[in-house]
Amino acid sequence: LMPEDRVEPILQTHQYLKPGDKIARTHPAIFEVATGRRIDLDAELAPNPWSIKEFSWHPEEARVRMLYNQRGHQVLRLLEIDALSGESSVLIDETSDTFIDYAGKRFLHIMEDGDHAIWMTERSGWNHLEMVDLVTGARTPITSGDWVVRAVDDVDEEAGTLRIRALGLDADQDPYHVHHAMIDLESGELTRLTEGDGTHELEFAPDGRHYIDRWSR
Repeated sequence: LMPEDRVEPILQTHQYLKPGDKIARTHPAIFEVATGRRIDLDAELAPNPWSIKEFSWHPEEARVRMLYNQRGHQVLRLLEIDALSGESSVLIDETSDTFIDYAGKRFLHIMEDGDHAIWMTERSGWNHLEMVDLVTGARTPITSGDWVVRAVDDVDEEAGTLRIRALGLDADQDPYHVHHAMIDLESGELTRLTEGDGTHELEFAPDGRHYIDRWSR
């Protein structure tokens, strides 16, 4: 750190975990206010957490969800604790023999009904979106093809649409050019918002019906 009152820098020391050090592990639990009853997450479903976060309640039932990211990043799970039965369960189980890009290729949107979720996955070999039935576990593709979803910018449940950023839509363009499109949640139909040869950045008007498209290569 370079101070303002002298030429010599100030040494700062930071402690961090190294191989062999004990690691603090997150153990989520639900507490019943009236009785003090504690309901712990089944540790076997989250044995080695890198993180457990994105907690949310089912909108109508006493069930809490959380996203478990396993150390090593080969397992990513949406877990649930039922506060009435005390049971824990796996709602979405994503695994990889190599690596799950939890930082750049992760998206989870639990729908307002609490029983379905939009989930990002590379299971097909291409990064795409699925609709997951959180009751049955059924996974239905929303997007597919030899291109990738780069990000989800908006979910409009009332209109039944997604607005996404995509790479590789055009065989004659650089596959890293960012394009934008709307996706119909029911049919999966893709409507292009950009086509020019380059990377695009959209700025929407407050009404959501008009946008400025800035693009360049």
